[in-house]
Amino acid sequence: MKENNLKIQKVHCNKCLQETKHFIIAERISSGCQPANNDPHCEYEISWSTIYKMLECCGCENITMQLSLFRRTDLSPRKFLIFNSLS
Repeated sequence: MKENNLKIQKVHCNKCLQETKHFIIAERISSGCQPANNDPHCEYEISWSTIYKMLECCGCENITMQLSLFRRTDLSPRKFLIFNSLS
């Protein structure tokens, strides 16, 4: 696939056996939030995001899927990567 308008991300290629550039050929984001259960004043909430990506190696054209899970609470302003998987 030789598309000029596709984003590129460097990830490990299971066929090339090294980190290579991959086209992001599809991406979906699912997210949500809810109040923290142990907060009696409902001041804090927990939010999460799940990112699904379909990637194609720019070299060998092998297709892989990437799943990334994020969680954030109002107690900490940073997003934490909980899980990142390539298959």
